[in-house]
Amino acid sequence: MDDLTPISNPTPSGVSLERRPAPQRAVAPTTFLNRLFRYKSTEKKTQLEDFLSEVLADFLNRAPAPEAARLIADCFVPREMTADFKALASGRRIEIRTQVRLEDRNILDLLVELDGQPLIVVESKIFAAFQRHLRRTTPETSNEQDDRNLERHQLETYGFWLRDAKKPQGWPGVIAVLTHAAKAPADFVVANSERYGAIPHQVYWRNLHGMLRRVVGSNANDPDVPAWKFVGREICSFLESYEMDSSDLTAVDISAVNVALSPIRKFDAVFTEVGAELLHRHPGLLVARSQSHESAAAASRAWGWTYFDGAKKMYVAYGIYFAPLLGDLAQSEPRLPEPEHAFVAVGSDENPLEFSDGESIGWHRVGEGYWYLKPFPLSARHFDERFPQFLVRLVEGEFAAIEKIRDAQLAAGAGESATAT
Repeated sequence: MDDLTPISNPTPSGVSLERRPAPQRAVAPTTFLNRLFRYKSTEKKTQLEDFLSEVLADFLNRAPAPEAARLIADCFVPREMTADFKALASGRRIEIRTQVRLEDRNILDLLVELDGQPLIVVESKIFAAFQRHLRRTTPETSNEQDDRNLERHQLETYGFWLRDAKKPQGWPGVIAVLTHAAKAPADFVVANSERYGAIPHQVYWRNLHGMLRRVVGSNANDPDVPAWKFVGREICSFLESYEMDSSDLTAVDISAVNVALSPIRKFDAVFTEVGAELLHRHPGLLVARSQSHESAAAASRAWGWTYFDGAKKMYVAYGIYFAPLLGDLAQSEPRLPEPEHAFVAVGSDENPLEFSDGESIGWHRVGEGYWYLKPFPLSARHFDERFPQFLVRLVEGEFAAIEKIRDAQLAAGAGESATAT
């Protein structure tokens, strides 16, 4: 498809809107913001998270100060702190900045400020997984080996930056996650403020949609709507078109799930057959009692696995992944090809794997190195080949590489044991 084909929609004078690749989800562009997102200028290409952050910031900066303060308090501040926030913001102008670059080159999605002082950092998420940042040493800690090359969650990075920033007196700072499907860590709660450097708070785009709709209303035919309300209504419509306004299930959704479950149940038989065939081909190497499988929509994959015999808790895996990539698959190195692919994998429950030449032969590092995956296009399946046979053939074709990884891991473990004794 030609990325530079001009659109036919009327545009303001002097503004050129050009076609960009469609977002991951197929959505009918029925609103003004849908058109902007899909037919944006070529000066800057942003993803959905960045786009929504920009539009939300524009809305809050346009809104009357009392309305903006009320929405920020209800959405981005824990309930027990909303009264303090409203008192702090009363009669003063709040400003929301986007894409704020820190000294360590990390970037804040949204920063809520009062008189130039930071109050709240907001991390905007849709599906993308959270990142881990390298914790940089300082001259005071550079001689402490334990403080070198340590990684920490990106929310800790932002929270500790906020902790150390000059804030209004008495305000501890809030690190908020605004998300759709990506989830903050389970311990991202107020009780763990010390760990995250600021007060943790999580809210969903569907929550923001409900709060926003109550503020701006829904009368699309109102000719005298203020600009800030128009933007707010467009945000609501955009979220609705991307099904980010609700986590409810309609009768149609339930019927569709019921229809989809039939082929999903076939995965059980597929992975059971693959596991049994691998045990038959590699007696004594793989363990029958350590086989299992799952279909995990939140992880974008359906897969099975069989453990090797031995104490290192290593396994060979096989399955299929789907777009959009979520969870650890979204953070693979290098990025996995889309859309759906069959795959072979090798992993360990105990330690990251050593596979330095993996990328050169088509393997992808996943889950911080605890497993490696090699994708195969579904077109590689032979015409008369059943899917279990296809997966077995793929595993067998990579078994020499898998054994090499396993042997290296066992050798490393033996070396550690010898050093300890």
